[in-house]
Amino acid sequence: MAWYQWLILAIVLGGTFWVWRTLMGSGVMHCVGCGQCAVTGRCVLRRKNGGKPGETDRKPS
Repeated sequence: MAWYQWLILAIVLGGTFWVWRTLMGSGVMHCVGCGQCAVTGRCVLRRKNGGKPGETDRKPS
């Protein structure tokens, strides 16, 4: 491959990586719409708020 073909490949892969990081970093792609984020304040997929796998969520009072 010539140098310009490598350059085009790098630009395409870099752009794809940038779009992927932008979408995945924003949290948009992780939400499945189960409603647990609004009810308990914790995402069941990410468990960012200190939840441990297997831990039951408490109902808000």
